[in-house]
Amino acid sequence: MTEFGSLILLNFGGDNAGEEDPAETQAHLVAKVLARERLNPDVVWSPPRTKSLPLVSGVLGALRRLPRIVNTDRLLDVPAAWPSGAWSLHADADGALLPGDTHLVLMASVAMAGFYRNQILPLLLDRQTVLVIASPESTGGLRQVLLGNDRQVHDGEEGPSGRPLVYTFDRKLRPVDRTGTFI
Repeated sequence: MTEFGSLILLNFGGDNAGEEDPAETQAHLVAKVLARERLNPDVVWSPPRTKSLPLVSGVLGALRRLPRIVNTDRLLDVPAAWPSGAWSLHADADGALLPGDTHLVLMASVAMAGFYRNQILPLLLDRQTVLVIASPESTGGLRQVLLGNDRQVHDGEEGPSGRPLVYTFDRKLRPVDRTGTFI
């Protein structure tokens, strides 16, 4: 057992064209996986975006125990919703434009660093299990924050939609598995 809480990242979206109600199906699968792993979110963060609401409400409805708190933040949405300051990071130190995915990862990590520090860390210190349902870009930014400067999370590396990625933390509040564990 860890002395800190756990962080669960979940991407919304994805291609489920053949399903009758993809968000509902995905939500029930996510809730079933969380129950199997005995992960009961105490706090849920999600974007205020209409596209993610069916998944968010489906997951909340399918959980065996409702979280204490459900919050929204536009940083968890697609990059267009991020503060304009994140968009100004379009060049490296020499002024050369960064490639698209590098630029997006850099923007995401800048946008999500403050969110992680101000919203997630206090909950982890309080031994809370935090579920973040967000766009792939936002979860990629959070993963980059957790990885630090050692390695970059690249486009397409954010993992499949609807598959929870869990982080547990050591005594120094570093991820035990720096890339997280898909469950």
